[in-house]
Formats: sequence, structure tokens, C-alpha cells
Amino acid sequence: MPDINYLSQLRDVTNEGHFSFASKKAKQALSLSEKAFDDRDLSLARAAAEKAQSAEDESLKELHHSLQEVHPSAATHLIWGERHTELQEFKPPKGMRYFSCSRGAWILGVFGKGAALGQIAALKYFNKYVRWAAARLIKVEVFDVVSILEDERSSSREISQLELSRLTAIQTRMLWIADEITISAGEWVDENLPHCADSLGAGIMKIAKENRRSVRERLIRAAEQKSWKIEEPISKIHLRGLPEGLISELTAKPMVLNEENLKNALLGDGPAITPFVRIQEDTWVLGFSEWLQNCDDSIIRIVMRKSPSHHSGKVFEDITAKLLSKWGPTGMDWNSSIEIFKSGREGGRDEVDIFAVAEDAVFLGECKANRLSENNSSVGASFETVVKEKAADQLATRVSHWGSGYRPRLGQTHYPDAVLGFIVAFSSYGGLPWQSESLKRNVQQLSFPVFPLHSLIMAVSILGTAQQLKRYLEYRSEWLFKGMQNLDELEYLMGFLGDSNSQAAKTPEGAVPFYRQYDLNAEGRFLDPKDYENASDWKKQWWEAIKEHCVAVTP
Repeated sequence: MPDINYLSQLRDVTNEGHFSFASKKAKQALSLSEKAFDDRDLSLARAAAEKAQSAEDESLKELHHSLQEVHPSAATHLIWGERHTELQEFKPPKGMRYFSCSRGAWILGVFGKGAALGQIAALKYFNKYVRWAAARLIKVEVFDVVSILEDERSSSREISQLELSRLTAIQTRMLWIADEITISAGEWVDENLPHCADSLGAGIMKIAKENRRSVRERLIRAAEQKSWKIEEPISKIHLRGLPEGLISELTAKPMVLNEENLKNALLGDGPAITPFVRIQEDTWVLGFSEWLQNCDDSIIRIVMRKSPSHHSGKVFEDITAKLLSKWGPTGMDWNSSIEIFKSGREGGRDEVDIFAVAEDAVFLGECKANRLSENNSSVGASFETVVKEKAADQLATRVSHWGSGYRPRLGQTHYPDAVLGFIVAFSSYGGLPWQSESLKRNVQQLSFPVFPLHSLIMAVSILGTAQQLKRYLEYRSEWLFKGMQNLDELEYLMGFLGDSNSQAAKTPEGAVPFYRQYDLNAEGRFLDPKDYENASDWKKQWWEAIKEHCVAVTP
């Protein structure tokens, strides 16, 4: 059982803001659950769970009713810049600090069926949205307490973690990484799918990137100059120069408003996959936050869908290798789809997804481009099958082959014997790759660290040498063996480059280690390493810039 006092303090600090928007009944359920947790009272915890479920159901009905009254175009009142001549009249919705405005706006754009068009109607709707979101998070918290007291890790906890990740945007996302991934995807299209280049090629991806930058610059300039207007809605700026085919691929399909469809959308990743919404004759980028920071998810999905089935995985491998070469440690050349051969007459061969060699070690990466299904309940099974079984087994085999003498035929006569392996996933699985408990298989801890691609690029952009990357992979594995519970890559980087680099060996047996949690503030998400790369020590300066914009959110 984890330290009760510390977890109570952590819980209070982390969730105080989110939970404040919930209904009285939901807060009562939370209070009962906290008492049950402190007293280790399973019966009381189950009673709290019933109350939390009832509170969430009531909040969903209220939200459903609000959507029946409000017109979808009222969603433009929730996004600064869509009412382009009324920037000063924009009223920040209550709760936008804790819950995504764009996610709430997207839901209204997709499901709104009423006639109310004004700002007041939009703000009232958003109040119902955050009321439901807070109730849902309380339900997640309360049900998690039941699981802890029952001393079991049920699949519902993995589902809840995925929902938590989507509702609160826990994972660190940076605009420059999304841009780099989408442009690399476009370059892959130019080389391998030339018939799609006019809609998905690098030129189109660069236009989309410049449009995103232009939106931010114009809004900042309008505020600084106190003109409080721009020449057109930001959606029109986002969409300028994009082909109709791509816009159509990124536009949400119409949905019938009922509680089942609404709940599925609220807990799904629709705003990331299809951030655009068509309302009457106009297309709006209502999932604007997702389009800024998660556009790589939607673009890679489209590219893989357009690719021949036997090439869909290679898209991901090639992009990963290219970005590791561009942003990773100095002097490392990464290759994808490299064959390694057994020495001697008996032959034997294997294929490594991504490969790099340094002076004293080689690096083998296993890539898995599998996407999550629309059924959230499959997240645990998908992670188990794709990452913990298939990827881990394949990587273990390739590491073993390297140890037994398999080598590539790339013209190099000598390769180091030391080998490090890691797994790169398309999905973040709601944070499962960062948690020790999620990476156990048949009680045994996985030997290899797992990275979502976005997080891997963030990490290697900071690591300056192959030796530093080697230590970081070892560090990630060491903390997982110690039972680390974490939700993001940023904390691992803060620990590795800070004062906890050597602390894993000192962790008492049986203790559950937690990192202090950090968030990258709004300005930090727009940082770009290209602003530093002309300096001789640019990676050091880049890391210092990131640290300056990190905010601690837990004790």
C-alpha cells in the first residue's frame, strides 16, 4: 500500500482546480472516497463510487440538454480569434485553465442542435461541459480508490487513465515537434506516394505549419498594438492554401445527438483525428489546440491509410529514423529497416526497424505504428499485445541476435558488442509507457523503455552525445525496475538532468517512487530549438530555455 499521507497531499494539490467545477453531489462522492482511502474502508469507497456515477450521469444529461438548445456556430465564441473583429469582447470561459476550450468547442460544433447563437449561450454551454468533465474526473478518482483498496489493477484503471489524459492534456506536446513530424511525413509521401503529394506532400505540410504560426503572430500583434481585430477568422488563416481533399479528411463527420454518441465523443480522440468541423457552409478549426500540437497524429494516420498495407509500418520507421538523425545526439546516423546477418555458412538474418552505431554501443529500436481503436476499453489489451508482447519479444530477439554475432552489411568492418534497445510507439496509450506497473508482463518488468514518438524527439533534442543517450536509456529502465509511477517524459528528463540521476540505487526496496510533476507553460509549448542551433552549445541553451518554462504542479 502506498504512503497514504503523501498520496492524499498529492491528490489534493493536483486535482483541486479541476474538481472545483463539479456538482455538489460529485464533491460529496469525492469527500466520501477520500475518507474511505484514509481509513482503508472498502465498503465506504464502493458507496462513494455509486454516488460519483450518479453525479456523472446527471451532469451528462445537463450537457445533453444544453446541446439541444445551443447552435453549433456559437462555438466560435469559445475560441479567441474566430470572432475576428471582436477580440477585446472575448470572455474566457470559466474552467479554461483546467479544461480545453477547443475540446469543448469541438463538441458543441459537432453536436449543437439548438438556435441560441450568442456569447452568453456559448458560455453557459461550456459551464455544463466543465461540470461534466469535473464529474468524470471525480468518478475516475473514486473508482481508482476502490481498485486500490481491493488491491487489484483492473482494466478499468487503464481506461480511466486514457480518459484522464485526453480530458486534461497531461502529456507534454510542443508545436515544433508536431511540425517536424508532419513535414517528415510529407517528405515521405513525396518519395513514396507521389500521386498524393498534391494533398499530403511536404509543400502542403509547410503551408499548414506557416498558417499555424501566422495565427499566433497575428493574435499577439493585435493584442500588443491594441487594435483588437484581425482581418479574418483564424480558421480561414489555418485553412488557407490547404487542398480540399486534406480538409475533408480532417473534418469531423456529422453525428446524431444522443447520450451514447455524446459520451463516446467526450471520451474519444475525435478532436485530434478530425479537428475541423463544418457548420452550414463554413469549415472551422474548432479543435484548434489539437491542430496546433497534435497535428502529427492526424497526418500520420492519413499517410498510413493511403499507403499500401505492407508499407504502413515503414512510414513510421522512416520518419522516426529521419528525425532521430536530425535532432538526436551529434554524430549519430540513424537508419531504418536494416538487415543483420548471422556470420558463418549457416546463414540467418533479421531486420531491425531503426538502427544507429556509436563508438561504444549500437542502438536498436522497435517501432509500432498501431493506432488505438475507437473503443477505449481496448487500451490495456492493445498495449499488452502490441507493446509488451509483440514489440518487446521482437526487440529481445534482435538484441539477442546482436549478442550472438549478427551484424549488418553496411561496409563497416567493426561494430561494438554493447547494445541498447528501446521501443517507439505511435500512441502514448494514455501514459502507460511511463509507468512501471503498466510495463510488467507476467510479474516481470519489461527490459526496454517505451517512448511515444513525440516524447522521444523531445528527449533526444536535449541529449547531446551518444553516451548521454545511452545513459538516459539505462536511467529510464532503472527507474522502471524500481517501480516508478509517472505520466509524462518531461519528469524523466528533469530527473535525469537534475539531482535524481543517481537516486534509483538508493530507493528502498518496496517503495513506490513518484516524480515531482511538471507542466510546460503556454509560452514554453511554442519554444523552438531552431532558435538556438547556431550556438556551439545549443542543446544546453535549449534545455535551459525549456526549464525556464517548466512549472511544478505537485509538492
